[in-house]
Amino acid sequence: MKANATVGLIVFGVLFLIVGYLVVGQALVNLGAGGDPKYCTTDEDCVPDGCCHPTDAVNKAYAPDCSGTYCTAVCAPGTLDCNQGRIACVANRCTAIINNPIDQQEVVS
Repeated sequence: MKANATVGLIVFGVLFLIVGYLVVGQALVNLGAGGDPKYCTTDEDCVPDGCCHPTDAVNKAYAPDCSGTYCTAVCAPGTLDCNQGRIACVANRCTAIINNPIDQQEVVS
């Protein structure tokens, strides 16, 4: 009887540690690896770093609060505006890839 109780406690302890490890590990990923605002594992972890005319990306846990923010409809050159680029997780870093920049003259015209 005493051996069964000991085995039960050991099994419970191991399960507790495994579940704790998984929960804490996921929390660290959600918080950007414990404090790194650019850490990511997939593209879905990343969002624009600013509310208006963003030029970079951060982990969604560090997303800016854009409530009450009003932006212009201008397609600012070198930003994520107007499909000039996209956000991706590259080498575990949230990154803005600007691959279709708008010429400044196009904005003024």
